[in-house]
Amino acid sequence: HLRILSDAEASDAALRDGLAWLTREARAGDFAALFLAGHGVDDASGRYFFLPYDSDPARLAETALAYDEIKQTLTSLAARSLLFVDTCHAGGIWGRPGEPSSDVVRVVNDLSSPENGVIVFASSTHAQLSLENADWENGAFTEALLEGLSGRADLFGDGEVTVSTLDAYISRRVKKLTAGRQTPPVGKPVGADFPLALIRADAAD
Repeated sequence: HLRILSDAEASDAALRDGLAWLTREARAGDFAALFLAGHGVDDASGRYFFLPYDSDPARLAETALAYDEIKQTLTSLAARSLLFVDTCHAGGIWGRPGEPSSDVVRVVNDLSSPENGVIVFASSTHAQLSLENADWENGAFTEALLEGLSGRADLFGDGEVTVSTLDAYISRRVKKLTAGRQTPPVGKPVGADFPLALIRADAAD
């Protein structure tokens, strides 16, 4: 079950409706993945907001999607939850009020806790830009994610791309694509590993 919101479709109302749709559709035994690509900003108190197409930076609380809303949705699902974030300074989604967050270890520990249980792949740390290239037609993180899910992250040749193999592939691939300028952090609960994609025998060629 897919819902894709691109460009002008990704309004504030549509994003909120999408989160409600995800809550309705995701059931026990499923895994639910939310992918956000765009721009994110912090308000004066350090809270992170994802900017919809029609957002007003001067009125973030009313017109942008707060990370707390995203987290509340994903942590309340009956399904296993994944969040993919490709924004500049993506590590900032875990910001502390009034100051930036670049402590990836703290992030991983927080997301690994039983009360959260969400697997998060972010494009960059708070101190890094998420790099793009016209040859990729997207960012380095998204390029690596698409490659990985299409079969290149089937690292053991057993026809599966799992959370762990995707993590390993994205980490190495993004570093190569960006000459080491971008390091995608990952947060996942202890032991959280399951298939995300099944690969045909010829898919990785």
